[in-house]
Amino acid sequence: MGLVRTIYYCLKLRHNDKQHVGKIQRIQRRNLQRAVRYAKSHSPFFRDLYKDVDPDSPDFSVRSLPPVTKDDMMENFDSVVTDPRLNLEEVREWTRDRGKLGRMFKRKYIVTHTSGTTGMPAYFVYSRKEWDWIQALSVTRGIRYKPSFIDFWRHAVWVLFHRTRVALISVLGGHFVTYLLFLVTPKIARKLSRFEFLSVVKPVPELVARLNQLDPHVLHCYPTMLEILAHEQLEGRMNIKPWLISSSSEPLTPTARRRIERAFPKSPIYETYGTTEGITLASECHHHSAMHVNTDHYILESVKDDGSPVEPGQAGDKVYLSCLFMRTMPLLRYELTDVTIPLAEPCDCGLPFPLVKVRGRTDDIFWVYDQHKQPVALPPIPFEAMLLEIDGMRQYQLVQEERNRLMVYFRPNDDADPAEVQGQIRKQFDRFLHEKQLVDCLQVGIQQVEDIQRDPKSGKIRQIFSRVERLYLPGVPLGERRSGEDRRLARDKKLQGERRSRQRRTDEDEDEEGEEQ
Repeated sequence: MGLVRTIYYCLKLRHNDKQHVGKIQRIQRRNLQRAVRYAKSHSPFFRDLYKDVDPDSPDFSVRSLPPVTKDDMMENFDSVVTDPRLNLEEVREWTRDRGKLGRMFKRKYIVTHTSGTTGMPAYFVYSRKEWDWIQALSVTRGIRYKPSFIDFWRHAVWVLFHRTRVALISVLGGHFVTYLLFLVTPKIARKLSRFEFLSVVKPVPELVARLNQLDPHVLHCYPTMLEILAHEQLEGRMNIKPWLISSSSEPLTPTARRRIERAFPKSPIYETYGTTEGITLASECHHHSAMHVNTDHYILESVKDDGSPVEPGQAGDKVYLSCLFMRTMPLLRYELTDVTIPLAEPCDCGLPFPLVKVRGRTDDIFWVYDQHKQPVALPPIPFEAMLLEIDGMRQYQLVQEERNRLMVYFRPNDDADPAEVQGQIRKQFDRFLHEKQLVDCLQVGIQQVEDIQRDPKSGKIRQIFSRVERLYLPGVPLGERRSGEDRRLARDKKLQGERRSRQRRTDEDEDEEGEEQ
């Protein structure tokens, strides 16, 4: 990747941090116009979609653009991309080769894919220039760490004479964006830092032993895994003192944050909101009250089911994402199913970027008993990575039906052999149980279904969830021992209350307008 270009982008981003809100809005509009012009000129799909859109019109805004879905993008992939040499089948086949991890597709592009938790995986292609933007955003805004005066000099002296130890606990078996973000970095970063990549599917005792040996300065992993590591630290089996901890890919719940802070009292925790489609969309400052949206290069619209915007402070039903520096594969008003809450009030830190709270998609940690009747935590991410490798599977749902009984419900592709798909699932779980030493104590059932059951209230598929009460763990309030389903129902009730409150205020405003007329 281009080191000089990445540094230049970092300086531009730091410069924007010091601008006022109006200047950031002008930068956003200019970047949006450029992105739309390029998409119309170079992408056959967007040329047709935007035939009636004039980005230079005085009344042009992001809402002038029709939204697109993942299905739209994948079904029309070959006409969406702006390089005619790219095609979906070739990209999909290339990502199946694990030997290609960290390498450039056609010597020019970084390829990533989603985990496919909401259906079929989606594939995204980034040029070198776009990847440099992603690296710059991650470095300058991924962690807005402000150490104390003493910590700053202590860290600075260490960096002058030693390599910083960075530990990433993630899915390492596919072209997932978090792994690639740490793997595909400028050479100087690899010289100044020692990167340790740890597979999230490894047994917790192995991860704990390796972390104790490494004692990383920087630790990054999923919130559900951080919560498990916090338990290990509190129980005395792990003893590390990171300078800082970062998390992404899942929501960091208040309960999890409190537990992690208790386990690592001197390690500030920073949450980043990002997706495969848009990395480092928003991140926390040192106030940790919410996350700042990087509005100079992204646009996040929290909207209702009908696509209309929500009021500040209200939870949306979905998000429209626009990535303003993407050219190879334009992403403009791309629909995400995350739940976000835009906030109107500015942050006391002084940054010119608006705040958002993210609820995202929340899967459950499965707590089971091992052969010695000891509790074992099984976070959701390894299951997602494992099931992504199944050929011929359209959708799946993984449910903890009883303490030590899981069920996999799956839909095969129309042209796939269901028995072969089921055999692949069985093979993957047999290997997983062997690695976790749970072969004789955890049952896994597999069932083909016509349709994956959707939540009757939200209408969405609950991909990985538990019907079982959480095991008692020291320091965890009893209220957190409800099953994943019960906790989700409580959260949904809160969301419904917020939306009813929003609707009542809208109705009252309309009544007042009627009276005035």
